[in-house]
Amino acid sequence: MGYTKQNFMDGQTLTAAKLNHMEAGIAAAWDMAGSGTGGGTVTGIPGAAGDGETDDTEALAAALNQSNCVVDGGNKRYKYGYLYMIGTENTTVQNVIFYGGESLDVKGCKNIRFINCRWEHIHAASAESTAQTCGIRLMERRDEDGNEIWCENVWIEHCVFDDIDFNHNINIKSWGPCGNEISGQAILPRSVHRLFIKNNFFTQTKGNAAIHWNSYKKNGYAEVTGNLFYLTGFGGICVYAVQQQFPKVSGKICNNQFIGCGLGYEDPEWLAQRTEKDRGVGCAALLGGAGTNAAPYKWHLTVQNNVFEDCVESSIEGPVWNPVIGNYINGQGAIQDEANCRLMEKKYHLDYKLQVRYNPSVNFIYRNYYKDVDGTYPIENDDPMLFANNVIGKSYVNRASFVHLKGDYNCPVVFYGNVMQVDTGTLHTHLLWCTFRRGVRFENNQGIKPYFNQCTVMGDMVLDEALSAWGCDFSKANFVTNNSRARFPETRTAGYDPARMVLENEQATVKDGRPILTSYDIPETVQKPADTAYDIANASGYSETDGYVFGGPKAANHIDTGIQLLKDGGDFTIFLRFEGHAPTEIGTNEATIMPLFTVYDPAGGGVGNAAAYRMTVGGQWANVHLSLKPKQKATMLNTGGKLTMRPMQLLMRRQGGEIRAWTMVQGAQANDLTESMAAYTINESEDAFAGFAGTLFIGAPDGYFSTDDRYALFGKMQEFKVYSRALSDDETSTLLYNKTFAGSASEEETPIYDLSADGHYSTETGCVTFDGSFGIDTGVQLFKDSSDFTVICKFRLEDYHDAGLTNFNFIPVLSAMNYAKENYKTNSPGFDVGLSMQSGEALDTVPTGGFVSFRNSWKFTGAEFISTSYFGYPSMDFGVILIRKNGVLNVYDFNMQRLATLSGADATTTFDGTLHIGENMVAPPLAGDNKLKGKVYECKVYSKALPTALLENMFPNLYSNEKRMKGTLKCFVPNLRYNNQLTRYIFLEAVINMGKYSAPEYAGKYEKAVGIRLDASGEIIWCPTGSNTHIKRVIYYGKNIGPYESTSVTIVNTGLAPGLEATVKAFRCAILTEEAECTEALDALDFAVEWDKDVLEIGKGETVTGHVSYLPEGANTGLNLALQVTGDAAVAEFKNQIITVLGKAAGEATLEAALPSGVKKVFTVTVKETEA
Repeated sequence: MGYTKQNFMDGQTLTAAKLNHMEAGIAAAWDMAGSGTGGGTVTGIPGAAGDGETDDTEALAAALNQSNCVVDGGNKRYKYGYLYMIGTENTTVQNVIFYGGESLDVKGCKNIRFINCRWEHIHAASAESTAQTCGIRLMERRDEDGNEIWCENVWIEHCVFDDIDFNHNINIKSWGPCGNEISGQAILPRSVHRLFIKNNFFTQTKGNAAIHWNSYKKNGYAEVTGNLFYLTGFGGICVYAVQQQFPKVSGKICNNQFIGCGLGYEDPEWLAQRTEKDRGVGCAALLGGAGTNAAPYKWHLTVQNNVFEDCVESSIEGPVWNPVIGNYINGQGAIQDEANCRLMEKKYHLDYKLQVRYNPSVNFIYRNYYKDVDGTYPIENDDPMLFANNVIGKSYVNRASFVHLKGDYNCPVVFYGNVMQVDTGTLHTHLLWCTFRRGVRFENNQGIKPYFNQCTVMGDMVLDEALSAWGCDFSKANFVTNNSRARFPETRTAGYDPARMVLENEQATVKDGRPILTSYDIPETVQKPADTAYDIANASGYSETDGYVFGGPKAANHIDTGIQLLKDGGDFTIFLRFEGHAPTEIGTNEATIMPLFTVYDPAGGGVGNAAAYRMTVGGQWANVHLSLKPKQKATMLNTGGKLTMRPMQLLMRRQGGEIRAWTMVQGAQANDLTESMAAYTINESEDAFAGFAGTLFIGAPDGYFSTDDRYALFGKMQEFKVYSRALSDDETSTLLYNKTFAGSASEEETPIYDLSADGHYSTETGCVTFDGSFGIDTGVQLFKDSSDFTVICKFRLEDYHDAGLTNFNFIPVLSAMNYAKENYKTNSPGFDVGLSMQSGEALDTVPTGGFVSFRNSWKFTGAEFISTSYFGYPSMDFGVILIRKNGVLNVYDFNMQRLATLSGADATTTFDGTLHIGENMVAPPLAGDNKLKGKVYECKVYSKALPTALLENMFPNLYSNEKRMKGTLKCFVPNLRYNNQLTRYIFLEAVINMGKYSAPEYAGKYEKAVGIRLDASGEIIWCPTGSNTHIKRVIYYGKNIGPYESTSVTIVNTGLAPGLEATVKAFRCAILTEEAECTEALDALDFAVEWDKDVLEIGKGETVTGHVSYLPEGANTGLNLALQVTGDAAVAEFKNQIITVLGKAAGEATLEAALPSGVKKVFTVTVKETEA
């Protein structure tokens, strides 16, 4: 019925109709309050007792299903069973105490308010009930067409939810009773849009969350603000699965307090049925998402200004909570042990006893983030995942990570302005198996020290603090540091910075504010070859001033050297220096050669007959061209230079079937022997060199051309030398340029042993594959005498992680060490190269890793690491070069970085053993007689120390030597703090202008023109020609940088690209480090030794060990003990605070141990002939 308000006026007559209209309105309003037709406000529920004992279900249902009204319960307790509201609109429910029921389902209702209501003692109605007990379930309904209609505009304000039990009759998982997962919640928003939960009090809710979104039904906007979640049995708010209708919607979880989530009462018998590790699972204050199959779809809930106190599990867990701003979190990991249970009982004045609820996931913030099942991510690519201005306090348990992130992050991840102060745990912020596709930022935090564990970062990686990093891929990361904190060592410059850069030699200079790197080939000091077969300086008429003068056409002369240069087909070399006389009378159109020299046989038909000549060399076409005429057809050696009219020089070298000729003006210089060179291949069928009996003439025979002398040589021959062999490249360059070229050696040395000739070598795999069953004896006696030698070897080892070998077992790659000598621990002449299995000092330890080493004695003494990668060696190829020269043995890697140097008896002691590959020459004591499992790609042995020039070609490197000075720039990266910085990842960037060599035609020609070496890692980055080089590298390595010390990066022009001027335009190196405090020095003043035997009595070959302790306690310097053994009965060594004594012969030995401070102790050791 509609009621129209009446407006009466003074003097108006009230008719019966008007009075009856008023009475009808009053009656209708009264009927409406109890009949469900709506309208008005009535205190008390019509037809309900409200005494907490009578079943008021029917009366409550009638009242709650009225639209357009206010239902006021008058603060009475209404007992009920199951209630529902279906399609109700515009209704306020206030002051109702819902008591003892199973659930109130609000289905497809709109504009509903619950104000100042209470839900108490909600539980299953009977032992047979399977109802999903809950305070309120906000659900969908279906209309007449079958469409789902969600709830919309629902307010729950100033209400209390107390003692909401789950249905213990429900068991949904095989591993234990789990009715709490789908019942026992205060509010279950199944399908609702615009839900406002404000200023409510939740306590003793027994389900897995006080508020639990757990449905794939559609949901929309929600706010949960100003509420108190106090002593809940499990979590506070859970968003497990949501079908979000608005992909960009962002709800609010703000200004709430979560106190004691997980400290609420749970039935002890029920908890006892759950496995111990699961009793605390589900107690997170905020749990949002549980992996890819249940993660919310693009639903963001802003978590801001909340308080989290004494939570059993994580405080904020899952991907739905974003951003997370301004929250306070304290007292994480409550009731993880009995002592903490008692503490919580006392703190909260509990009248029930808490049980230990262990949970491995005790994190302040935990985020497990992956793609959803449809391939999309929870957050849009450009929306940051933000954690800002949160304060994190203490934890009750020691956990490895209090902020823990896992997953594949498509969006930027930002931690800004957070504070974490905890005094337990180590990896406080643990990023495990994370892929950050849009970068990650940790800025202006305190106590937030991320540990990157097997992570991948792309884009900006902004850090002002970090704990450490391991197993990561930062190759696509741009590492940006907070310079104001100076936490990470970094150098950044766009020019020459004298505070951070050093020019190492004269080939490194500064031009226009930028470093320029050149190289210089040092002139060779070797003597010019003196074994001449002919030298014009010995000819009659030769003078030191003018040389030998040839008079030209008007005073023709020549020299017959008498040398039959071609007769036996042997190698030879001719070198001359000549200054021609101009003008000449040769016509410009005449092709006949004015000979500098020729081979002439009169028996060939006389001077005018071409058959009488072979190999005529000289000027042609008015001496513009310099030509070689083997017999008839001339070959140009040089054009356009008029060399025979100027001071010129020429060297011609025959080596086998090839003639090479170098022609140039006197005084010319070159970068290598390829310049000014022409090559000619001898064709005997045309040239007829073989067996030619003519002799070498300097100048032309008389009547050379048609019986006249118009082509007679005209000028001064300053030098003319003949050698009956092909000179080497070094000798050639010495004659031409008075120097040698460090990179000019082209002759291959012939090895005395080459593995590729062994029957085990496979050309298909390019190596010998050793399977542990055999080795190779090269037969080469490297140490038979003290002669020079070179050994070059490249190899790879298999993984010995699970081999079960005991400590100090050695896997040989190269072995030429004579363990047969006495005192093998300190005197084992020769060397070994291979894998040393090591872990501590105990001989019975079974290591799982080792170090690839070079050694010349057993165990540690005299050993040098080729690689310090304890586990990573199986993935690495190793190269070693061993060179003994003049009694000194140097060991290099393939970058010519010196690894070790031996001299004296260590390098020259002689014995008869031979070099072995893949097996021991002599089985080492206590190290196993092992054979190699791995691959050896190359092993060559030379009976000489290979010359530096040849090594420069074979192994381009960064080290200046006696042949070449290489421009070197050293850049320093300092630690600006008083602490130790352990290097983890090195981020290097450099821009190098290659000058003329940046042109495309040089691409691929010099692959190692410039090298960049990180001294912290030893790795070299090579810069090729063909473009200007922009280098960006990320390298993992561990090296400690002490307080205010530096590591360095060296940039070198290798000299391989002749004349290269490399300009370093920009340089940056930033190092991600692990930080450790410095400890003040405390000298040891005394020491004690605790022996592992009460009596120092051992048998021959046995050991006794003593553990050393120091006074005062905590001493950290002056700890090295000097040992001296008197007598031959025993030997001793000290390492890692352990003294080891080995019995050698029957008798007594006296051991004296002394500290650097002078304190000494003496021990007597008895050695018996037989086992003790």
